[in-house]
Amino acid sequence: MMLLCIIMKFVNICLLLFVPFLIFSQNFNVPDFEDNKIGTYIPVPFIEELEKTNNYLQAMLINNNRYYDVICINKNIVYSNLLFHDQYAIRPDIAATFIFNDNNGKMELMDQNGFKYIKISENINYSRVFQLYVNNHFINILNRFNQSIIQYTENGFIFNGESWIININARLYPRNNCNFMFYNSRNREYIGIHNNRNELIFYNLVQDENNYLAYKNNEVIITIRQ
Repeated sequence: MMLLCIIMKFVNICLLLFVPFLIFSQNFNVPDFEDNKIGTYIPVPFIEELEKTNNYLQAMLINNNRYYDVICINKNIVYSNLLFHDQYAIRPDIAATFIFNDNNGKMELMDQNGFKYIKISENINYSRVFQLYVNNHFINILNRFNQSIIQYTENGFIFNGESWIININARLYPRNNCNFMFYNSRNREYIGIHNNRNELIFYNLVQDENNYLAYKNNEVIITIRQ
């Protein structure tokens, strides 16, 4: 009986040592991609919904786990990021099924489920690339309004004397009337932005008891009208 206990303890110790090795040694490397395929790709459904609605959150949530929120092709590994909250590597056997098409100098990608993506940059710092893409779209919205309250720079926006960026982490967004969200990293402050055809409404956001962002008693900071 004592011998059996010793053997069982030995087996358990081996499992504790060996199982993590198996988990962390999983190989996510894929065969080298050609240089013209390397870069950041975003899904066409996202592009179309953002153009149609001018609503970042809605454009993200229509995915419903049907396709990748972003695809970053590195030389020998492929990344994605769920709602720009959780980064993960795409399995090599899946990445190997991706189909690339050079459409008059614009590289396109089709994933294993038939969804199409457009390459928007050769840069593999995909969060930064995506951030700038969304910033530029919001600048296009601002240009519809005759206003000087919000200035924009290469890296973001100036509002109330502070620097802000569009927060791309869609998991943090309130789920009602928040089309875009400003984030100030210095003060760790958030502003919700509701956009309709004739108005941009800026709301104060606070964290609720579950650390989710919510409107602060519908407190409006400013409304910009056309």
